[in-house]
Amino acid sequence: MTDADLQNNQTQVLSIVDDALFTAQIAEQLSGSATIDFSGQLDLASLLENLNKGSKTSRGAIELTDAGDFIGTLNNIIPDLVELLGVKDGAYSKADYQKFILNQRAYRSSIEHALSFAKKGNLTSAQLQNRGVSFDTSTLIKYIYAVLMTEHHGYWESKGFTEITDPRPEEIILAYLNENPKLAAGALTVSDSITAPEITGFDYDGFPAHLHGKGSDYLKAIINNLIAINNVGGIAQLTEALEDFLDEDFDDWFADLV
Repeated sequence: MTDADLQNNQTQVLSIVDDALFTAQIAEQLSGSATIDFSGQLDLASLLENLNKGSKTSRGAIELTDAGDFIGTLNNIIPDLVELLGVKDGAYSKADYQKFILNQRAYRSSIEHALSFAKKGNLTSAQLQNRGVSFDTSTLIKYIYAVLMTEHHGYWESKGFTEITDPRPEEIILAYLNENPKLAAGALTVSDSITAPEITGFDYDGFPAHLHGKGSDYLKAIINNLIAINNVGGIAQLTEALEDFLDEDFDDWFADLV
């Protein structure tokens, strides 16, 4: 079916979108995120307005000196996000990680599939309301989280690691949390920094270049997905902040990745 066919058959497009969002809904339920509502805890506009301040990449420690406008948002949401990982009593099993990353992949791909067909079918934001997944700021956080964690896994794979080699991704994540206990506890202050742990055979030095290698169109598509989600049930200033970032700061940010 061509894009023109999709534009002329919105009933079929809505059916495809509904199927994709149902998959996202199941992934939410399986991961435990369906019961978490981030919408009352967020100041995403402040967070996004500061994307181009301080460290633009993952090299070295991330200083929080200029994070005063959004550190409260980080402290509010991160403990819930850490809980979704499945870390139990300071331990993180391979089975729990595999369940986690499978759910994150399913959630991300289904949301992106739905948004892709919604765009091809010229669906309006109103047509995406009340279709199983609540497109709001809470959905934004869940989508961002799924993107971050699946890209993290992709970076691990790009380093040549496999299911039977060390370090495993769950070991890396647990080491990161142990290195930054205030991050996991939601107790960061502007005098703190977020530091990558020292792990034999693994580091984050190549992560910015890994993202750059995905291409600008790939990364812009993620941001446009955020805009599409926010346009359904978010806040106008957040869309403005995202669009400003794309128009004014994205190219410099992308160039700085390498």
